[in-house]
Amino acid sequence: MIGIGLLLSWNCFSYFILASSFVTDWFRQRTRKRQEKKKIFGSTLRIAESTSTA
Repeated sequence: MIGIGLLLSWNCFSYFILASSFVTDWFRQRTRKRQEKKKIFGSTLRIAESTSTA
């Protein structure tokens, strides 16, 4: 009985690891896209600031 419980918990654990890795990959891709957008936005802001101060 204990063996079955361990097997089930291990299955849940491995599924959880798989799911979390998928989620982290997806989250990383989303944040990377957002960072690229932020970079573009930041550079345009910087250009605007430099032109307004000049």
